[in-house]
Amino acid sequence: MHAPHYDAVLIGGGITGSFCAYFLAQAGKKILLVDAPSLHRPASLAAGAFITPKIGKPTLLSHYTDIAYAFVLELYKTEQFKAFFHSTPLLQIPQESRDIDIFAQWASSHDTAIAPHDTPVGTLLIEEAGIVDAAKILHFLQQHFEVSHKEVQEIHRTSLGWKVEEWSTSHLILAQGAMPALIDEPYMQIRPVWGERIEIEVPIEHNAYTRHRFVSLSATLDEKRIIIGATHEQGKREGALSPTAISALLAKAQEMLPLSPQPKIIDHRAGARAGTVDYLPLVGRIVDADATLAAHPRLKKGARIDSEAFTYHTNVSIINGVGGRGFVLGPWLAWLLTQNILLGEAIPHTLEPQRLFVRYAKRLK
Repeated sequence: MHAPHYDAVLIGGGITGSFCAYFLAQAGKKILLVDAPSLHRPASLAAGAFITPKIGKPTLLSHYTDIAYAFVLELYKTEQFKAFFHSTPLLQIPQESRDIDIFAQWASSHDTAIAPHDTPVGTLLIEEAGIVDAAKILHFLQQHFEVSHKEVQEIHRTSLGWKVEEWSTSHLILAQGAMPALIDEPYMQIRPVWGERIEIEVPIEHNAYTRHRFVSLSATLDEKRIIIGATHEQGKREGALSPTAISALLAKAQEMLPLSPQPKIIDHRAGARAGTVDYLPLVGRIVDADATLAAHPRLKKGARIDSEAFTYHTNVSIINGVGGRGFVLGPWLAWLLTQNILLGEAIPHTLEPQRLFVRYAKRLK
């Protein structure tokens, strides 16, 4: 018996890949998501899943985060998703004195309010923020398409598109996070960004705010739980957290909100999220570096050539590199990619992999 043919096969079952599969399935496409056993758990489930803006000096990443933040605030309030979103105001607390002026400048162009009088100087109050239940929303999304728990070892092109293990598909979407690349291009280097998350039990409902300084701390959930999360550039930790790591997270949380000296730990985990060298996500077509450089050797000398003249791997897209903001950036990027696949709508060039290819080509001169 032949395996069925799919309109799209996605590899990677974290929040970004799952939302991409969901949007395509909602458009009537036959979708298969392939996820190695527990592959996404160290990443998306090690996330605090906080829904907060990126506060600081204006950058391209903060621009896209603003757009994504507005998108997901509306998305998570819809009938399908509101059960998974705990909406609370956010207290953004300066890490150091110089942040006070940076926060004030940010506040002048965004909708903020005066923070409560008992908060540190310079603290911003953002009325709309919160936290998503990562496990429950992933489970919900994956009820809307086929899922196979298998580690993909082999992919290759066919006349119909791609063969992924025993499955055939018209379009392949790579959403693997920090896992090894299945299409190896030298310019497209994904690096791990390590995340930590602990869940503690608190005796009473005493925290009405999401708080962020060195770590993120949720409001009290279900009258008894608080989530603490952090993202780190370095430190290879995956799975369960060490007692030292747990103590460090708790100490940072205590700086924002007094907690029990030895709170009950309900759950703790860590995992590698995916980041890029320029901190921006990767969404869209994948440039075939060898073929493009052979056709346009002047790229090595810095020549400006329209990216539409590049050679791309056919019928394959990537969506990756969301770092520690997967539950903010991921759904919006998934929407961008699905609209590109379904309707041909453009993806901003500064999010496409071709930006990294151009920089890579210039270094070859």
